[in-house]
Amino acid sequence: MLRTISRKHPRSIIEKRATHPIFSSPPARPRPLSHSAAQLTTPGPPNPAKNRNSTSPPSPSPFNIWAQIRSSPRPIRYTLYTASALAATAETTFWLNVIYARWFAGEQDREKADELLERFTEAVRGYRVRYLANYASYYSNGVWGL
Repeated sequence: MLRTISRKHPRSIIEKRATHPIFSSPPARPRPLSHSAAQLTTPGPPNPAKNRNSTSPPSPSPFNIWAQIRSSPRPIRYTLYTASALAATAETTFWLNVIYARWFAGEQDREKADELLERFTEAVRGYRVRYLANYASYYSNGVWGL
């Protein structure tokens, strides 16, 4: 014996969806892009009446790297989050090793800790020598036009 299954007519489903609050709400506004066409256009001439009482130039808008990352497309955003997490992990691991070698190394780890601290000290000395030499040559060539 065959039984028939009663189904709702598709039109009644569509009508219900049209009145449902999720489907009837206006669509969400798109987020502004950081490279929108409005930013690429050059502003018109300054309005003298607007800046009549202003004595200082307008300050530039603050740059927030996290806001820029949040507004970027999903693959780029997650790549940057991953890169910053890896960099933070490497930085934390380095400083924990330095702190352990400096203050908490036991008798059996003391030689290894001293080697680590000596390598770190040599790296800092080498960086300072190169930095100061480059700094002196950069500014002695009259970079600022003095």
